[in-house]
Amino acid sequence: MKRYLFVCLLLCSSALLWAQEEDPVYNNEEYSLVDDHIFKHLHDFYGYTFVPAQGKLQFAHYPDPVPAGWVRFYITKNQVTILERTEYRPGGIQVRPNREKEYQLRIVEVEDRGVSVKFKLVDLQYPDLNGFLELNKDGLGRVIMAKYFPGPGEPERIYIMKYASEEQLAADKEYFTHQEDIKTNDMAPFWGKTIYPFLSYDNYYDYNNIKINRIRPDDGININFFEKTVIGKKDKEITVQYISFVEKGEKKMQLVFKEANEVLVNHRDGNRKALELTCMDEVTREQYYIILHRGALTYLKSMEVQLVKGKNRKTVFYYTLRPGAGTPLLAAPKKDDKKAANEDKKEGKGLLQGIFSKNKDNKEDEKAVEEGNTSEEGTTSQQPD
Repeated sequence: MKRYLFVCLLLCSSALLWAQEEDPVYNNEEYSLVDDHIFKHLHDFYGYTFVPAQGKLQFAHYPDPVPAGWVRFYITKNQVTILERTEYRPGGIQVRPNREKEYQLRIVEVEDRGVSVKFKLVDLQYPDLNGFLELNKDGLGRVIMAKYFPGPGEPERIYIMKYASEEQLAADKEYFTHQEDIKTNDMAPFWGKTIYPFLSYDNYYDYNNIKINRIRPDDGININFFEKTVIGKKDKEITVQYISFVEKGEKKMQLVFKEANEVLVNHRDGNRKALELTCMDEVTREQYYIILHRGALTYLKSMEVQLVKGKNRKTVFYYTLRPGAGTPLLAAPKKDDKKAANEDKKEGKGLLQGIFSKNKDNKEDEKAVEEGNTSEEGTTSQQPD
């Protein structure tokens, strides 16, 4: 009898593991983390996907774990795309086999209460069925909980977001570039540096198709600012400054830096000054602008890469850095840690000074680079037209 029960348990375990391996949603998703994003404005929600870690019905005492990817809320300006595979039973949360596909609900009204944002939803096929998605924030503007009510006849659900572990916070601190790490008064602090952004955006200015992506170290995304000594006209050695964009360890694009100017940018967070870099692709000869958007005290907050097409510009990359100054956002603080955290905040700890170096500026050599009469290692080659 014991042998029979052992065989049954073994078969059930194998079937469960097989189901998880075959389930692309279960396998490929990760939880969204409380620490990953701060929501100060309504448009900060656009493009973000919430993947909660726990869930329960409104009047249940305790939440149950939700496997990664079983529940998702993707928000744009006009709608919320929902995947909810959970089914609530007395034994806990189980997968709902008939709810494999995503569905969209229209946003008809938004209530911003400061500590929470409530999206009132309607199914356009059944306009009388009104529901809502309410996102609750903590004092730092991070979303910690979601309340979802699909409509009449359905119970209200409460979903809880996951905090990053102490290990991940420490790893993020060491790996990513932060928003109080580099001054943008001029280009001097950038040369010889590599920037590791925290978030990337698709369709940044299109609120109905925008998508925010959390960058992982395995993605290998970074931006390098470096200099090379090459041979210009009359066998003269000159220094050329480059900016390269790397993904998965491969160089996606390399631009020749030409000049930097301070400009006033009409940004969605309001008009502000930024450092605009004029660059050229050394292969295609296409012109690019790189906008170094500033945060507090002129520190680098985000980077935007624009391709010039005739009289228009198209944003091809948009990255933001991790908030803070080489120190990750606090996970759920213990009571004993609050006093120390407040003291650090008052003292302004963590603001890093920019590393300044001499900025080379040789107009004649820059002209030689544009004309394509430069090469490495003492040889001269003509750039393609």
